[in-house]
Amino acid sequence: MTDNVEFNHDDEMLVTQISGRWVQLSAKHGGPQADALHTTMGIKAANGVNGNAPLDLAKLMDADDFNFAHDMWGIDRHMDRETGLLGGCFLPRCAMPETAAA
Repeated sequence: MTDNVEFNHDDEMLVTQISGRWVQLSAKHGGPQADALHTTMGIKAANGVNGNAPLDLAKLMDADDFNFAHDMWGIDRHMDRETGLLGGCFLPRCAMPETAAA
């Protein structure tokens, strides 16, 4: 990663819980082994910085496994680790609507 990527350090405890849930869910379903630090950095880079919409972290944490996996896998897959920008037209389901983000 470069020094150009910004990280949102709000809600550290909730981000840690989300990362832990993702690591457990990935292992439970035999997916690729998720890394808690990598996941935490992805969430922080996707949460309202680097040109990304803010995330509703409580909504993400409370999401059912299907929607949770959609957002977590999408953030990991579409995150440009050099810029911190989510690409590929990916928008997490837990992204806040533009009117709420303003």
